[in-house]
Amino acid sequence: MGFPQRLKELRKSRKLSQETLGREVGIDRTSISHYENSEENDERIPRLDTLKKIADFFDVTYDYLLGRTDEPLVKEDPALYKVTPAAQVEYPEEIRHFLLTLPDMLLQVPNEEREAVIRELEQTVQHRIPNNKTRS
Repeated sequence: MGFPQRLKELRKSRKLSQETLGREVGIDRTSISHYENSEENDERIPRLDTLKKIADFFDVTYDYLLGRTDEPLVKEDPALYKVTPAAQVEYPEEIRHFLLTLPDMLLQVPNEEREAVIRELEQTVQHRIPNNKTRS
């Protein structure tokens, strides 16, 4: 399904006239009509700013509107918005400095030794945590 069919389907699903949709997104009725009635080999696609207004109005993605996908919304990973306790902590300066410089230091370690260094760091920190049940 291309843009003309998708636009018409979305408009009709909301029971909107071409004139009402045009008024809502700031374009005239004849433009809506041209978009909906254009042929597959001569699809008329609006400018990006107009496409954005239409996508925002129907709360769909550009890809859905243009017929590139059948998923109207982007699926978001809820884990992206999960705040971990570590993200809420105000770290002392020496920890912040260490966390900022650690990646560069690890990149200087030869590849074949890097995993061992990371494991050793994890074990050292785990060993220093009071009442840690994973201590060996």
